[in-house]
Amino acid sequence: MRVVGRRRYSGHAILAAGLISIVMGGCAPGTTATATPLASESTSVPSAIPTDTEPPTSQPSLAPSPLAWFETPGATPGSAWTSIAWSKLPDDSPLPSMRAVVRWRRGYVAYGSKGLWASSDGRSWRPASPDLPAGKAAVVEVSGGLAALVFDATDCPVGPQPCLPTSPVLATAWTSSDGLNWTDRGPATGISGQQVVSVAGNSLGAVATAVGGNKPGVYFSEDGVAWKPTPVPSVSATFPCGRASVGLGMFILLCPAARETTFGDLPTQPVWSLDGINWAAGGAPKTSRRPAGMDQVLSGRNGLMALGFIPGEAGPAQWWRSADGKAWVLLAGYSPVGSFTTKNAIPGGTYPNGNLAADGTRIVALGYVTGSGDLNGRTWTSWDGKSWQQLVSHGTPDGSGFDVIVFPTGVLAGGWWGAAS
Repeated sequence: MRVVGRRRYSGHAILAAGLISIVMGGCAPGTTATATPLASESTSVPSAIPTDTEPPTSQPSLAPSPLAWFETPGATPGSAWTSIAWSKLPDDSPLPSMRAVVRWRRGYVAYGSKGLWASSDGRSWRPASPDLPAGKAAVVEVSGGLAALVFDATDCPVGPQPCLPTSPVLATAWTSSDGLNWTDRGPATGISGQQVVSVAGNSLGAVATAVGGNKPGVYFSEDGVAWKPTPVPSVSATFPCGRASVGLGMFILLCPAARETTFGDLPTQPVWSLDGINWAAGGAPKTSRRPAGMDQVLSGRNGLMALGFIPGEAGPAQWWRSADGKAWVLLAGYSPVGSFTTKNAIPGGTYPNGNLAADGTRIVALGYVTGSGDLNGRTWTSWDGKSWQQLVSHGTPDGSGFDVIVFPTGVLAGGWWGAAS
């Protein structure tokens, strides 16, 4: 599963930054069949809307669905971006319900609380079979196509992230070869009934981190149905690894280290694998004070970034960069968004003046109105997290507390669409 960066900030919540990024998706309710253009404050852009017009013939065939297909206007997927135009989405758009975008070898799937849609070109999105309960699912790429872990639980997160319940529940496996037609394969053997912490996959299979009987574990599955434990070196035997990620052709885990520091913290120990089975420990990143508390990897085409915090403190976020997923360098100054200083934070200090998201190809940075959680329209892109290009921005999203997802053609920020060009 490809990791798609998204992060929520609201007011002073930016001071204890928490990023959500995963390779998964969700399900959508019926939308209106009438095409409604986007409302735009300062520019005219194509419509990211549901429509009753037949999608391009290049899309895979599918039985009739009560959900509408839609388009996401913007740049050609994979091309460099030079500008971004922000427009308010219509009320009947399924886009604000999305929890993640999964990039896989046959295109993309996007999903959330209202449903799952598939696209071969990253622009035209066709609704999948409504049988898949995507609101309770975590979707990943696997060797045979796509797989979804569906949880028999009512405590799936209400927020933007894919369903990963906080308690052990039954997980069933669904598979698809085209992203549109899904088959219930029954219990996910080897992992069902454990608390699944995260899951990520690519064309080789999927990796999951989980806890069972108060014992953490890492599991690999080629098809998303049958899972087997795999040993991981240099990590804690008591606490589970955090979010699994995929980038630069490898699987990456951010795990608690095996030994505490003199502060009593368990620093982050990055580990990586080319096949999801054989793991090696990367270099533990250095921090400005206490050891690294890395909690999310953002993948670009030519490099990675990681976001985290100082363990044990409700203090500043910390950002790192890696060219290979093995060695990490602490970044100062929160480039490219810059920083701001506040006296109201605990322990008081300097914080990023924006946030980051990624889609496995490009990393996107969004700037804030200084000291707030409100986006100011400033946008940058990077292939590696090191070299950044600021985009010409047209319009400004209105509001705060945005959930940001990078799509192949633009950026989704709450109820706003940023069409790239």
